[in-house]
Amino acid sequence: MDIYLLLFSLGLSMYLVGVHWTFQLVHFPLYTRVGTNEFQDYQALHQQKILWSVRIPRMIALLIAIALILLEPWGLEKWELWAYFGCLSAATAISFQFIRPLQGMLSQQGYSTKVITTMTRLHWARTILSTAGALILLIAIARLLNKAMA
Repeated sequence: MDIYLLLFSLGLSMYLVGVHWTFQLVHFPLYTRVGTNEFQDYQALHQQKILWSVRIPRMIALLIAIALILLEPWGLEKWELWAYFGCLSAATAISFQFIRPLQGMLSQQGYSTKVITTMTRLHWARTILSTAGALILLIAIARLLNKAMA
């Protein structure tokens, strides 16, 4: 059971890493290409759709990270689990504390270069944190596999 939960957590983390990098390198830069007249509607629709592609997977990833800390899967170091959880928690905090309100401003007020620039800069932190968390988990699992095959 532990291995399935661990691998599911890794898969979900890698999914979120892919989404974050896509947002950072593709989605946010393309904000500047949406016409100012269409931007507010575009952003409002983005806010609705993002629930399923990012917010729910992130919440599931956090719940699984907590379960992993409680279950202490075989061979994983406690610090690895806490570091993974810490990265996910910090990325989530940035999302809810900063990025989500900025996206709300864009939905309500329309296009703003200042808000988009601020959001893109903050998103770098979220992208790096989610990447670091996934790498911590990936390295931990690779270490376990290496031990098991030795």
